[in-house]
Amino acid sequence: MNAFRTAAFRALAFGLALPLAALLGAVGCDVDSTDSTASTIADNEGNVYNYSGLYMNTEEGSTNGYGALVFPAGRQSGATLVWLRLLQYGSVLEGYDSAGLTWSGSLSAQNGNVANFSLQGRTTAGQPVDVAGTLSYADQQSTLDATWIEPAFAGSILAQATV
Repeated sequence: MNAFRTAAFRALAFGLALPLAALLGAVGCDVDSTDSTASTIADNEGNVYNYSGLYMNTEEGSTNGYGALVFPAGRQSGATLVWLRLLQYGSVLEGYDSAGLTWSGSLSAQNGNVANFSLQGRTTAGQPVDVAGTLSYADQQSTLDATWIEPAFAGSILAQATV
């Protein structure tokens, strides 16, 4: 009788192999990273900046203390935007605006504390929008200086966020 063919041996081998396989599978997982494929953008000294934040135009006043995000105000198609939340994952940007719409984009270059970026999205009227410009970092503050481009209108955005 072969010892490897008995039911008791097979049960023991399976019982030992299953925890070993689970342990080896867990060792290869990176549980701290939300997106391990996103590259990072760094300046020439190796500093990595995070531009995630809630960007608002604080220059113009309104009843809630914040003005329109896009200048000249009221000219963009769809609802007037008051804020834009940017989330950064390496060089990938994700945005959510005050109208409840989403944006996607990327950082393309870092020069000192200034990064070039682009975002693509739509207005609430359904018009496609490209936003391109710079994000500048200084003292826990980020400034977004960009151009808003849709088919029948081009404007500018100057907004700040605490990052």
